[in-house]
Amino acid sequence: MHRRRITVRRGICLEKKSFVVRAACLACAAGAIPAALGQGVTWTAGAGNNTNWSEPSNWNVAPAEGGDVFFAQAGSLATVSSATTVGSIQFSIATGFTIAGSATLTVNSGIGITAAGNYSISTPLWLGGNNNWNISAGSLHVSGVIGGTSGLNKTGAGTLTISSASTYSGPTTISQGVLEISVLGNHNQASGIGSYASNDAGNLLINGGTLRYAGGGATTDRAMTIGPDGATIDASGSGALIFDAWNIAQNSATSGARTLTLSGTNTANNTFGLVIYEPNAGGTISLVKTGSGRWIIPADVQGRDLPYPFGNEYKGATQILGGVLEVHADYLSNGAGSFIHSGGLRPWLLGGTRGGIGISDENDPGNLLIDGGTLRYVYDGTFVAGSGPGDPAHDAGQVARRFTIGPGGGTIDVSGNGPLNFYNNNPLGMSGSGDRVLTLTGTFADNTEGTSLYNGINGVIADPLSGSTSLVKDGPGEWVLTANGDTYFEDGFQADIGGNIYSGSTTINAGTLLLAHGHNRLPPGTTLHIATGGYLELFTGDSVHPEQRIGQQVASLTGGGVVNLNGGSITINNASDITFDGFFTENLDGGDASKQTGGRIIKSGAGRLTLTGNSNNTGSTTVNNGTLQIGNGGVSGSLGSGQVLLASSSANLVFNRSDAHVVANVISGSGNVFKAGSGTLTLSGTSTYTGTTTVQAGTLLINGALPGGGSVAVQFGATLGGNGSVAGAVNIQTGGSIAPGQGVGSLATGNLLIDSGATYFAEIDWQNNLSLQPTADRLNVTGSVTLESGSALQMIFLNVVAGQVLPSRTVVLIDNDGTDPVNGGFGTVAPPTGAFAGLISYT
Repeated sequence: MHRRRITVRRGICLEKKSFVVRAACLACAAGAIPAALGQGVTWTAGAGNNTNWSEPSNWNVAPAEGGDVFFAQAGSLATVSSATTVGSIQFSIATGFTIAGSATLTVNSGIGITAAGNYSISTPLWLGGNNNWNISAGSLHVSGVIGGTSGLNKTGAGTLTISSASTYSGPTTISQGVLEISVLGNHNQASGIGSYASNDAGNLLINGGTLRYAGGGATTDRAMTIGPDGATIDASGSGALIFDAWNIAQNSATSGARTLTLSGTNTANNTFGLVIYEPNAGGTISLVKTGSGRWIIPADVQGRDLPYPFGNEYKGATQILGGVLEVHADYLSNGAGSFIHSGGLRPWLLGGTRGGIGISDENDPGNLLIDGGTLRYVYDGTFVAGSGPGDPAHDAGQVARRFTIGPGGGTIDVSGNGPLNFYNNNPLGMSGSGDRVLTLTGTFADNTEGTSLYNGINGVIADPLSGSTSLVKDGPGEWVLTANGDTYFEDGFQADIGGNIYSGSTTINAGTLLLAHGHNRLPPGTTLHIATGGYLELFTGDSVHPEQRIGQQVASLTGGGVVNLNGGSITINNASDITFDGFFTENLDGGDASKQTGGRIIKSGAGRLTLTGNSNNTGSTTVNNGTLQIGNGGVSGSLGSGQVLLASSSANLVFNRSDAHVVANVISGSGNVFKAGSGTLTLSGTSTYTGTTTVQAGTLLINGALPGGGSVAVQFGATLGGNGSVAGAVNIQTGGSIAPGQGVGSLATGNLLIDSGATYFAEIDWQNNLSLQPTADRLNVTGSVTLESGSALQMIFLNVVAGQVLPSRTVVLIDNDGTDPVNGGFGTVAPPTGAFAGLISYT
């Protein structure tokens, strides 16, 4: 066996034998079937519905032994009750016909069908010579066992189904149409393509036709020959079809390009474990994957020819047009005490160049086309977390190949024990016109900080000449975009030059999409959606690139996922209103905090960006224009701990929550702050912004300071309080209220205006001891005080028993600076209960 495999691999001796057999089969197609139909011995379906083949009255002329017979006029059934020999059988009844029985029917030259219909033969058949079965229309189902020592050639565009385990020992040729089988085993075993005595490539020639497997699962050591018109293997049964022995998918001695197509609907472990060679006489072979099913190119097979790796040597293109083409790689013993890489997407130069998808030119993106299908890479070896170059799992997946995405889109899936890195930095190819989606998916991820075990694409992702490209990240694994571009730095952050330039959307449904250092960014105009469970990570500031902090810009940010800033920045330049339910964080992988913290969030564009997640990043937040809203009326939504810059007068910051929420961030700039929502917002820091502050709903407590001088307006139903200070003017509008402190306390303001219909709620604490001076809320006003006639003072007594007679005490509720006027007075003064006998004075 070892000598035979070496002979086959080198394409001598055995190749000549298989070609001779094939030539004989092709010869039978030239003249084995009579040209004229409806002539000679014709079935007439005799009286009394007698279907006996041997009954002379059922024929126009009694059949001669070995003669040709025709079924062209009448009837639907003929029964073979005794051994019979014919030259050929011809069907042309559009309603179909069945030949049944238990006796053997010997066919010397072939079967032909020229009319559409469903035909069947259930009686045993014997090939009396090389047979040509020309199913030019309709279909033929053979359930009887086919025996004999001759070969069978399937021609015609129709479908021939052989559901029996047949024993004929000659070669099988599929020149046209489909040969469908349900049984397939090793050589010398009964099957739908007979029981050829050896497993060399001469046992099966496919030259323009399709071998379809429709059974419940089969493993075979058979090889095959691919003719100049190409070959299709279709796995559409309920179980997998596995070619799993060291052997060849040989090409005929005829020169010229050809294609091997793997197709079908079965999604199990269909495996093509045959080595695909180029034609010995010249020309290239290409591999095409079609259909919704799955085919595996393995990393190893039984009986691998040591010391060689398993792999293919074809130089044509690989096209994945549907379903999944799954390519495996491994690190295997060479039988001499060392190891070799086997399979995979990269060619290996070890006693001959081989790769799982051949050895075509890696720099031609057309040699790997994904158009409506999935390329899945699986490393079968051992994974060592945190390893790098020199580790087999790392090295096996370093691929210089370029590839092309077709109009149907393409998916790349890495789901084994090692990464796949397309490190060729030339752009990805885009064929045809129209919009398309590149999907990156799989389960592989190594989350160790600083590892080089990552799935990556180094080429720039762009649009086709007409249409757009979108990017989708699926699956729990991690993918890294390392696209190259020009570099310059602004304020320590990577400027948005170069990188990917596709114009479609970016969606992260699951797992992590990581943008590496330097130029590795999404297009600045992309709309970014990160679903819950998805992560966008800006990997910046590693030991090699400590200052290359990424500055990513997007046109929109939505979803419930996570943005891991890691010291980088993200700019959301949204023109319309959007909501991001996720959150911003940093340094999730435990890297160097000095390089992977302090990332920035930048809001640009005229639209509103609402953040409902609770972020914990330490970097700054900038609002250039438009509105940044924290919360959406619920109990979530927060900024990180860094400073907030409102960079223009058109920049707005809105807090909209229904619960109590404390903001300690320093807010600066010339923009405006709004308090919305029914909850209580406490500003505890010193914020220097110079724009306005508007309390639209709920309560705003100023426990820090607002020294910027911007005015504060409290609208209907809202309240201003706290123990801090406001340098600007305060206007309590109709229906609004002011309540200094948080409990009894004081609030400092600039000019104070309490409109008609507004209320000052003043707490006076008697401390449960009438001999003491009560404490009271106080407004410390620097500037004028204006109390419109319809304004109200509502006093709230604390720590006193109802009905007690209170001693005379003086409390100051508004203390202006003594130089500015007090204009007007409260129209209504209301004690908690009963009549108020006190005196209100305004000085």
